[in-house]
Order: sequence, then C-alpha cells, then structure tokens
Amino acid sequence: MTDQKQPAFIAIPLRLLAMIWASPYTLLGLLLGMAPCTGGRARIRGRVVEFYGGGVKWFFALLATRAIHARVHLGHTVLGQTDAALDVSRDHEMVHVRQFERWGPLMGPAYLGCSHGIVVDAPQALPRQSVRAGGVRARRREMKIGMILRTAGV
Repeated sequence: MTDQKQPAFIAIPLRLLAMIWASPYTLLGLLLGMAPCTGGRARIRGRVVEFYGGGVKWFFALLATRAIHARVHLGHTVLGQTDAALDVSRDHEMVHVRQFERWGPLMGPAYLGCSHGIVVDAPQALPRQSVRAGGVRARRREMKIGMILRTAGV
C-alpha cells in the first residue's frame, strides 16, 4: 500500500490506515487461529501473524482441503496446516495481505467474485496479481506443499 520511497512521516500513517482498513478480516483470522486453543502455534512474520497446527489443522480437515489449500489468508493473519506450508508460501500470501490492505472489507466479496467469475474488470486483477508474484515458483511451492503435507500425513 505504501511506497518504500516515501518519507516515514507519510509511510507510517498510511501503513496504519491500511492495517485498520483490513482489520475486520484480521480479527476473523485471529479468532480462527486462536479459538480452538488445541496446541497450535503462532508466530509473527513482519506485519503478519501466522497460525499453524492444532486447531488450525482441524479447521482445514473440517473444510476437507488438501495440498493446494494448505493456508488461508485473512487480513494480516495467515492460517496454515504446517509451519513448512507457511514458509514456502510466504511471498505468495504477502500479495494477498497487500490486497486486503487495498480492498479492506471489500476484499472478501471481490475475491469470491473473482473465484466465481461474477465480478467485472478491476477485481479480476486479484488472482492475476498473486499468480504474477509467484509464477513458476508458485507452482513449485504448491508441489512442495503437497509433498510436505503427504509426508506429514495430512
């Protein structure tokens, strides 16, 4: 959301506003990450809180997701089945975090609309941004995540 070349007196308030704008989804991510409190772990990476294992793993089992959905992003939180899944997908997930900073409360409907092809023009850039950010590397990461999850018995 902010340009790295901006002076701190401009960049810091803009970053704060972006975090507030994305906060409804961040709060949902915090609740999902901490709610079950069943032995999962949390860690902070930059401006993102990552949750993995325990109740988060149960959440993914409940959704019956597999390797390609080894993590879910909500605002400034990322939920992952394993710490390895979070490690290999961090660059890709940061694209989505920046999208939440831009779109705020509109991100959920825009992302779902893009997934189902019902939103026109600008929001269709959402999936393309994340693909462009990863490209071939993203596909390789997805393959690594699949291997990691299979060896972990997920």
